[in-house]
Amino acid sequence: MPDAWEKAHQLDPAKANANGKSLIEVYINSLVKDIVEAQVK
Repeated sequence: MPDAWEKAHQLDPAKANANGKSLIEVYINSLVKDIVEAQVK
């Protein structure tokens, strides 16, 4: 995932985890959320 995305979401690109979740999990969840919200509109 892009470092810019991590920084925009107050995550540390140097760390692999945030709040007990892997950063890739947080990133993928955000992508899915955007897709689902776009479909609902």
